[in-house]
Amino acid sequence: MRNTQPQKAAGVPRSRSWSREGRALAVTVRELRARQGFTQEALADEAGYSRGFIKELESGRRRPSFEAVARVAAALGVDLEELVRLYQDRLRESPRSSSG
Repeated sequence: MRNTQPQKAAGVPRSRSWSREGRALAVTVRELRARQGFTQEALADEAGYSRGFIKELESGRRRPSFEAVARVAAALGVDLEELVRLYQDRLRESPRSSSG
């Protein structure tokens, strides 16, 4: 069943390409979600976003606001500091592109 609930994150820009930072955040959120045993739908419901928002976030195609990252962290049951630490670890593991 498709989630027809209006997206609550109006004005959050979408990215057409995968940035290194976007990939690192995507992997971090996806791993935390899997660790909690959440589906994308369950995380979306808990955070107050649509499944599409979570899908785009986990694909690296969504550049979320600080508020969105904080809400996702809370929904995942982790402190924002922990999510940021895991993100930074993932970012350090990610090779830099030659264009950026």
